[in-house]
Amino acid sequence: MTTENPVPVDNEPQGEVTADQPDTAPRLYSQEQVNQMMGKLRSDERKKTQEQSRDVQFLKERARRADELEQAQMTETEKLATQLADYQRKAVDADMRIAHALISSEVKVKAAQMGVIDPEAADVLLDRSGIHYSEDGGVVGVDDALGKLLDDKPYLKGVPNVPNLNAEMGQPAPTLRLTTDQREAARLMGISEEEYAQGL
Repeated sequence: MTTENPVPVDNEPQGEVTADQPDTAPRLYSQEQVNQMMGKLRSDERKKTQEQSRDVQFLKERARRADELEQAQMTETEKLATQLADYQRKAVDADMRIAHALISSEVKVKAAQMGVIDPEAADVLLDRSGIHYSEDGGVVGVDDALGKLLDDKPYLKGVPNVPNLNAEMGQPAPTLRLTTDQREAARLMGISEEEYAQGL
Protein backbone atom coordinates (compact mmCIF):
# COMPACT_ATOMS: atom_id res chain seq x y z
CA MET A 1 0.00 0.00 0.00
CA THR A 2 1.33 3.37 -0.95
CA THR A 3 0.29 6.71 0.33
CA GLU A 4 0.47 9.90 -1.51
CA ASN A 5 2.67 12.60 -0.04
CA PRO A 6 1.08 16.01 -0.29
CA VAL A 7 4.46 17.58 0.35
CA PRO A 8 6.27 18.33 -2.91
CA VAL A 9 9.50 16.49 -3.59
CA ASP A 10 12.51 18.32 -5.05
CA ASN A 11 13.49 15.83 -7.65
CA GLU A 12 10.09 15.58 -9.27
CA PRO A 13 9.88 17.72 -12.38
CA GLN A 14 7.32 20.42 -12.32
CA GLY A 15 6.13 22.56 -15.07
CA GLU A 16 8.71 24.60 -16.85
CA VAL A 17 9.51 27.90 -15.27
CA THR A 18 10.60 30.69 -17.48
CA ALA A 19 12.41 33.85 -16.54
CA ASP A 20 9.25 35.82 -17.10
CA GLN A 21 7.24 33.66 -14.81
CA PRO A 22 8.05 33.61 -11.04
CA ASP A 23 8.31 30.30 -9.22
CA THR A 24 5.01 30.21 -7.37
CA ALA A 25 4.43 26.53 -7.46
CA PRO A 26 4.57 24.76 -4.12
CA ARG A 27 7.75 22.91 -3.46
CA LEU A 28 7.44 19.20 -2.76
CA TYR A 29 9.57 17.22 -0.27
CA SER A 30 10.02 13.52 0.18
CA GLN A 31 9.06 11.81 3.43
CA GLU A 32 12.72 11.28 4.21
CA GLN A 33 13.46 14.99 3.81
CA VAL A 34 10.47 15.86 6.02
CA ASN A 35 11.65 13.41 8.65
CA GLN A 36 15.17 14.89 8.53
CA MET A 37 13.81 18.43 8.86
CA MET A 38 11.51 17.43 11.72
CA GLY A 39 14.35 15.58 13.47
CA LYS A 40 16.62 18.61 13.13
CA LEU A 41 13.83 20.87 14.37
CA ARG A 42 13.18 18.59 17.36
CA SER A 43 16.90 18.35 18.08
CA ASP A 44 17.22 22.14 17.97
CA GLU A 45 14.19 22.52 20.24
CA ARG A 46 15.63 19.95 22.68
CA LYS A 47 18.97 21.79 22.77
CA LYS A 48 17.22 25.09 23.28
CA THR A 49 15.05 23.62 26.06
CA GLN A 50 18.10 22.04 27.73
CA GLU A 51 19.98 25.34 27.60
CA GLN A 52 16.98 27.15 29.06
CA SER A 53 16.67 24.47 31.73
CA ARG A 54 20.37 24.86 32.61
CA ASP A 55 19.91 28.63 32.75
CA VAL A 56 16.88 28.24 35.01
CA GLN A 57 18.78 25.79 37.27
CA PHE A 58 21.74 28.18 37.38
CA LEU A 59 19.48 31.09 38.29
CA LYS A 60 17.70 29.01 40.93
CA GLU A 61 21.04 28.02 42.45
CA ARG A 62 22.22 31.63 42.50
CA ALA A 63 18.94 32.73 44.09
CA ARG A 64 19.30 29.99 46.72
CA ARG A 65 22.88 31.05 47.50
CA ALA A 66 21.83 34.70 47.67
CA ASP A 67 19.03 33.74 50.09
CA GLU A 68 21.50 31.77 52.24
CA LEU A 69 23.94 34.67 52.26
CA GLU A 70 21.18 37.13 53.12
CA GLN A 71 19.96 34.78 55.86
CA ALA A 72 23.50 34.48 57.25
CA GLN A 73 23.93 38.24 57.18
CA MET A 74 20.51 38.77 58.74
CA THR A 75 21.36 36.24 61.43
CA GLU A 76 24.67 38.03 62.12
CA THR A 77 22.85 41.38 62.22
CA GLU A 78 20.26 39.96 64.58
CA LYS A 79 23.05 38.57 66.79
CA LEU A 80 24.71 41.98 66.91
CA ALA A 81 21.40 43.69 67.65
CA THR A 82 20.74 41.24 70.49
CA GLN A 83 24.24 41.80 71.90
CA LEU A 84 23.79 45.56 71.69
CA ALA A 85 20.46 45.40 73.53
CA ASP A 86 22.05 43.15 76.18
CA TYR A 87 24.98 45.53 76.70
CA GLN A 88 22.63 48.51 76.92
CA ARG A 89 20.50 46.71 79.49
CA LYS A 90 23.61 45.84 81.53
CA ALA A 91 24.79 49.46 81.37
CA VAL A 92 21.41 50.71 82.61
CA ASP A 93 21.44 48.11 85.41
CA ALA A 94 24.97 49.15 86.42
CA ASP A 95 23.98 52.83 86.43
CA MET A 96 20.97 52.03 88.62
CA ARG A 97 23.11 50.03 91.08
CA ILE A 98 25.66 52.86 91.24
CA ALA A 99 22.92 55.44 91.82
CA HIS A 100 21.36 53.27 94.54
CA ALA A 101 24.73 52.85 96.28
CA LEU A 102 25.46 56.59 96.11
CA ILE A 103 22.01 57.45 97.47
CA SER A 104 22.38 54.93 100.34
CA SER A 105 25.80 56.29 101.18
CA GLU A 106 24.54 59.89 101.15
CA VAL A 107 21.55 58.96 103.32
CA LYS A 108 23.77 57.28 105.93
CA VAL A 109 26.24 60.18 106.05
CA LYS A 110 23.49 62.82 106.31
CA ALA A 111 21.60 60.73 108.88
CA ALA A 112 24.71 60.49 111.05
CA GLN A 113 25.28 64.24 110.72
CA MET A 114 21.66 64.91 111.74
CA GLY A 115 22.05 62.74 114.85
CA VAL A 116 20.01 59.74 113.76
CA ILE A 117 20.79 56.95 116.21
CA ASP A 118 20.69 54.24 113.51
CA PRO A 119 21.63 55.50 110.02
CA GLU A 120 21.15 51.99 108.57
CA ALA A 121 17.54 51.94 109.81
CA ALA A 122 17.03 55.44 108.42
CA ASP A 123 18.29 54.21 105.03
CA VAL A 124 15.78 51.35 105.05
CA LEU A 125 12.82 53.40 106.36
CA LEU A 126 13.41 56.44 104.18
CA ASP A 127 10.86 57.34 101.50
CA ARG A 128 13.03 57.60 98.36
CA SER A 129 10.38 59.04 96.06
CA GLY A 130 11.83 62.56 96.34
CA ILE A 131 15.47 61.48 96.13
CA HIS A 132 17.31 61.12 92.85
CA TYR A 133 20.84 61.00 91.51
CA SER A 134 22.25 62.71 88.46
CA GLU A 135 25.83 62.95 87.28
CA ASP A 136 25.59 66.73 87.19
CA GLY A 137 23.86 67.43 90.51
CA GLY A 138 24.79 64.38 92.57
CA VAL A 139 22.29 63.11 95.15
CA VAL A 140 19.39 65.51 95.66
CA GLY A 141 16.52 65.45 98.17
CA VAL A 142 18.13 63.56 101.05
CA ASP A 143 17.84 66.38 103.61
CA ASP A 144 14.11 66.83 103.02
CA ALA A 145 13.43 63.10 103.12
CA LEU A 146 15.42 62.65 106.34
CA GLY A 147 13.63 65.62 107.91
CA LYS A 148 10.26 64.08 107.09
CA LEU A 149 11.44 60.69 108.41
CA LEU A 150 12.54 62.23 111.72
CA ASP A 151 9.21 64.06 112.01
CA ASP A 152 7.33 60.80 111.43
CA LYS A 153 9.62 58.64 113.62
CA PRO A 154 11.06 60.85 116.38
CA TYR A 155 12.54 57.84 118.21
CA LEU A 156 15.33 57.85 115.58
CA LYS A 157 16.51 61.27 116.75
CA GLY A 158 19.65 61.52 118.79
CA VAL A 159 22.29 64.16 119.25
CA PRO A 160 23.73 65.55 116.02
CA ASN A 161 27.09 63.99 115.43
CA VAL A 162 29.49 66.72 114.42
CA PRO A 163 32.93 65.26 113.95
CA ASN A 164 35.57 66.76 116.22
CA LEU A 165 38.85 66.24 114.45
CA ASN A 166 42.23 66.90 115.93
CA ALA A 167 43.97 68.92 113.22
CA GLU A 168 47.37 67.50 114.04
CA MET A 169 46.62 63.80 113.83
CA GLY A 170 43.39 63.70 111.85
CA GLN A 171 41.80 61.68 114.63
CA PRO A 172 38.77 62.63 116.69
CA ALA A 173 39.78 64.62 119.74
CA PRO A 174 39.06 62.80 122.95
CA THR A 175 36.09 64.13 124.85
CA LEU A 176 37.00 64.85 128.46
CA ARG A 177 34.40 64.74 131.13
CA LEU A 178 34.94 67.50 133.60
CA THR A 179 34.43 66.97 137.23
CA THR A 180 32.31 69.34 139.27
CA ASP A 181 35.40 71.13 140.55
CA GLN A 182 36.77 71.55 137.02
CA ARG A 183 33.47 72.98 135.82
CA GLU A 184 33.46 75.43 138.72
CA ALA A 185 37.05 76.44 137.90
CA ALA A 186 36.11 77.09 134.25
CA ARG A 187 33.18 79.24 135.43
CA LEU A 188 35.39 81.24 137.76
CA MET A 189 37.98 81.73 135.01
CA GLY A 190 35.28 82.98 132.65
CA ILE A 191 35.87 80.37 129.97
CA SER A 192 33.69 77.64 128.58
CA GLU A 193 34.00 74.05 129.69
CA GLU A 194 35.28 73.08 126.24
CA GLU A 195 38.05 75.70 126.45
CA TYR A 196 38.93 74.50 129.94
CA ALA A 197 39.03 70.86 128.67
CA GLN A 198 41.33 71.83 125.82
CA GLY A 199 43.79 73.38 128.27
CA LEU A 200 44.11 70.14 130.24
